[in-house]
Amino acid sequence: METAISLEKSHTKKVSLQKSELREHYLKLLKALPRERREEASKALLESLKPKIAPFSHILSFESFSYEIDLSLVNSYIASHKTLFLAKWEGGDTLIVHEAKKGGQKIERHQLDCILVPGLAFDPTGARIGHGKGCYDRFLLNHPEAYTIGIGFKEQYSKKSLPQESHDRRVQECLLV
Repeated sequence: METAISLEKSHTKKVSLQKSELREHYLKLLKALPRERREEASKALLESLKPKIAPFSHILSFESFSYEIDLSLVNSYIASHKTLFLAKWEGGDTLIVHEAKKGGQKIERHQLDCILVPGLAFDPTGARIGHGKGCYDRFLLNHPEAYTIGIGFKEQYSKKSLPQESHDRRVQECLLV
């Protein structure tokens, strides 16, 4: 029994180290993307996303970090055609989620039908490497009814399977432009 626990801890440490190395690699890659590429991707994302979100009415998006794909066009479109909720990480291990309109209310669990999920890397199975806080993994676990779409640049695609731990949550689809 003790040996099995030791092996599991050893495997968990190995996966954690692999994920840290991948985070560092993809973060460096993202920060090096030229401005023109970022602008092109932001526009392409909106056009590619429109048909995918058409069936949904309550969509959770996020406020991009400077190195992530710019979602301002996407969020403006969603806000004018759907009910937009925004997730923001404000430190710690919790996402703050609120309706985007002025005086927006907190979200009820059953309201969300689509979640746009950030990440540093995505693989063909929908596995993702996030920022390492587990915020989205916990959030997705509590919203299993919502359709999930990983959002980012095509440079964030990994042909190889990404290392995963038991708490990691996959997205149902990736839209990398």
